[in-house]
Amino acid sequence: VLEGIGSLQNLGLDETIRSVRFMGPRAFLVTFRNVDPLFGLDVSNPEQPRMLGHLTLPGFSSYMQLIDENHLLTVGRNTPLGNNGPLQVSLFDVTDLTQPRQIDEYTFERFSTSEAAVDHHAFGYFARHGLFALPSTRSYVERIDQDGDGGLSWEEREAAAQ
Repeated sequence: VLEGIGSLQNLGLDETIRSVRFMGPRAFLVTFRNVDPLFGLDVSNPEQPRMLGHLTLPGFSSYMQLIDENHLLTVGRNTPLGNNGPLQVSLFDVTDLTQPRQIDEYTFERFSTSEAAVDHHAFGYFARHGLFALPSTRSYVERIDQDGDGGLSWEEREAAAQ
C-alpha cells in the first residue's frame, strides 16, 4: 500500500495535469484548461513540496525532457483558442525555478501531431550531438469545390475519388 507523505494544494485549480517530470530535487508540472502553466517545483523535502514559480503560455505540453541541468524541452500543442492545435516544441530556461522562461519554440503546420506527445519512446535526444528527433504527421481533408456552391457536384466527387 502506498502512503502519501506530502502534497501541494490549490495548484492549477479547474485544470487537468498534462505532464510531470521529476529531476532530483526539482519537478516540473504542466496543467491545462485554456492556457499552459509550467510550474517549477522544489521537491527536495518530499513532505513539504513547494511551488517556486510558473510561466503561463497558450497550449499545453504533454511530454517534457530535461536536456541539461538548466534547459527543458517540451512537446505539446499550441492551442491559443481552445483544446486543439498544431504540434509545438518549446525550449525553456529553468535555471531559476522562481522564473522559468521560454527561450524558443517551433509550431508546426496546422493539423500536425506527433507520437512523442503521447509516447516517450518516440522522442529521441542525442546530447552528444545537441540534436533531438521526433516523428510528426499532418493529416487533413482537402475539399474540392470547383464551382464554389458549397457542395460537391457529381463530377467533382468523381474527380476527387481519382
